[in-house]
Amino acid sequence: MVGTIKITSHELQFDSPGKDTDRHRKSGAAVTLIKSRRQFAAFTDSDYLDNAICDNIFAKCHLVLIEGDNTLGRQCIYVADSNTVREDLKNKIKAIWGSQIKIGGIPNFSLHEIDNLSDFIINDFNTQLAKEAL
Repeated sequence: MVGTIKITSHELQFDSPGKDTDRHRKSGAAVTLIKSRRQFAAFTDSDYLDNAICDNIFAKCHLVLIEGDNTLGRQCIYVADSNTVREDLKNKIKAIWGSQIKIGGIPNFSLHEIDNLSDFIINDFNTQLAKEAL
């Protein structure tokens, strides 16, 4: 099972003004959850959300793909769009995909090596599962 997180710097409006969930939030609820038979969504301010809550939300996922967040402190596959790596990510990079940035000891995959990158992810994932099983 795979989960995804997309981080954006844009302001978003997740629910409709005047609807029940909007009124719940405006009345002071720290978290508002809307649930149907098949889906749910939770609305909260970013200061309420922390790593433990994210871990719980994605607990059933075997792999979580996160785009645009460098604050979680997890290792990443750096998608390179230039020839430089951000300093704050250097110690978190597990592999590089994209422009040919070379960092000693870190696997580097060109844009055309999707099969090799997929194999790397699967092998790394299986290694992590084996470690957790011990």
